[in-house]
Amino acid sequence: MERRSSRYVALDGLDAAGREKLLAELDAVLACRVRDISLTGRLREIYRAASWRHRSRTIRFWLLWVSVFSAVTCLIDYVMHPPLLGVSLALRSVFIPVFYAVLAWIWVRPRASWIEGVTLPLTVAAMMLVAELLGSAGGGALHERYLMGGLFATSTAIVVFPIERVWSIAGTVVVIGLFLMFGLMNPNVDAKVPILETTFFTFVIGCLVPARQAMNTVLAHAYLLSLRKRILTEALAAANARLAVLADTDGLTGLPNRRAFQGRLARDWAEQAARSGTIGAILIDVDHFKRFNDSAGHAAGDRCLVAVAAAIRATMPDGALAARYGGEEFVAVVPGTRPRDDRQADPLRRRRPRAAPSGLLRRPLRDGERRNRARTRRGRCIRGGGAPAVRRCSPLRGQGSGTRQRGRRLGHEGRARRDGRRPRRLRRQPGPSRVRARAKPVPTDEGRLPERAQVL
Repeated sequence: MERRSSRYVALDGLDAAGREKLLAELDAVLACRVRDISLTGRLREIYRAASWRHRSRTIRFWLLWVSVFSAVTCLIDYVMHPPLLGVSLALRSVFIPVFYAVLAWIWVRPRASWIEGVTLPLTVAAMMLVAELLGSAGGGALHERYLMGGLFATSTAIVVFPIERVWSIAGTVVVIGLFLMFGLMNPNVDAKVPILETTFFTFVIGCLVPARQAMNTVLAHAYLLSLRKRILTEALAAANARLAVLADTDGLTGLPNRRAFQGRLARDWAEQAARSGTIGAILIDVDHFKRFNDSAGHAAGDRCLVAVAAAIRATMPDGALAARYGGEEFVAVVPGTRPRDDRQADPLRRRRPRAAPSGLLRRPLRDGERRNRARTRRGRCIRGGGAPAVRRCSPLRGQGSGTRQRGRRLGHEGRARRDGRRPRRLRRQPGPSRVRARAKPVPTDEGRLPERAQVL
């Protein structure tokens, strides 16, 4: 997983705008045909950094394999010509392994493009030099055989080395040039033979350069596709994460919504049940909020809910979750709370919102109008005015029994609509100050009835 992610390390320092710009560059390059893909600028540097590990492993493995094979071929040199054993051991078992070890060291870490590219000409030059020395020491037909063997071994390097086109061409020129020069230096062969052989192998090895570059183009195209897919996948994951947060968050108060609360309650319930623990729930309902919302306005009602949510959030202990259950109802889940343990609810009842928005009610009162209060079920209320406060409230003072009865009816109808029931009208009951009744006539001691009896 670490190696896979290292190919996309270039994305770590880019923000959303930078990724959008990079995605536009990728789309522009991928819009053309695969054979016409040419990486320049930032895309070229990104691909070189991402593909360095693969290129380094490929080249170092080839150098190691050729070094081992060169040491083994000393036995072949001894069988072909025993006097060559000493020279073969010096060149194949010492010079080639040491020189190729130096070239492999260059690929231990990323280096400049020209330093990495020059390793191919040096590799093929060393191989052709060893072939020339062994052929000159053997003489006769061995000279041409060793040159042919060196040319075949170096052609594999041209195909295997995943480097830029200019350095592949440079390696091919070095191989063909050394083959022609060493062939002309052989006095036992006519000059026409090396020239004809060089011409032939020029066409053969020349075909290897486009093949290597086609492989490089395919690899670059595959990486660009994977990079584009990685950018789109991460963008989709970020969008899904934002959607998940929005789906579990109440847009007004910023608290988790009912969906998030139900998921958290199910998880905490299962966790506490597994270890025989306890879990507590606190239900908070703002009384008379509908009247407050209708009289003060929906904007003031929203600010009231925000202030209540801020007060609830500030009192929640670590590990607890407060959420908006719906409308003016809030709920909190507190794991580890024992039954009838009211310690978690006491701070909530005594809480005063320190950061509540000022000016909760800005509309001036009309003549004879009284300020409405949004009261919580436990007697705490948030009242409007210059500075909102939370305090213990008594029933609405200064209003007659008709107002209280109307409030009871409105509260009943609101709860009925919320529960999906048909509301019923409450029978109006007169206040005690207006209750007057006539008593039945009661005989007196004198045997006559009083004109009227009043029962208070």
